Amino acid sequence: AAPLGWTTSSWQPTAEFSWSGSVAHRGRHSVRIDAPQPDDAFWSQTVPVQPHSLYRLSGWIRTAGVAHTTEPVDAGANLSFAGTWDHSPGVFGTTRWTMAWVTVNSGDRTELTVAARLGYWAGTTSGTAWFDDLRLERLLPVVPAPSWRILGVVYRNLDFSFPASDG
Repeated sequence: AAPLGWTTSSWQPTAEFSWSGSVAHRGRHSVRIDAPQPDDAFWSQTVPVQPHSLYRLSGWIRTAGVAHTTEPVDAGANLSFAGTWDHSPGVFGTTRWTMAWVTVNSGDRTELTVAARLGYWAGTTSGTAWFDDLRLERLLPVVPAPSWRILGVVYRNLDFSFPASDG
């Protein structure tokens, strides 16, 4: 069984996904990813969002033997927005429950795909990770910056002069 509305995906076919009833931060269950070889594996769910808003994805991560990588992105176990390069700092090694979070601007999008992830694009890893108590919250609407830029400086007393054009 899996939590309602969540799907799984992995780069390698060897990752195993489970809805663990033996390990939980709070409550009775957490989602688990086991990657015996370097992988980019994740639980994900697509949710509706308001355009031009800041969102924070937060949750708890527990790890067992999560390895660092020599690939360009050393992401470990993380929370991310799938389809973007936005992810939380990685959790590595063997840890107790660790709070993680990542913030993103929704831009023109009306949906975001949140992910509890072991590894990343260009950053596969191995080990085991549990994820629990994930939360997506809207922080603030984002006001688009004006396309023009003007810097005006007003001095009460001027204390300089320009030399004549002949020097």
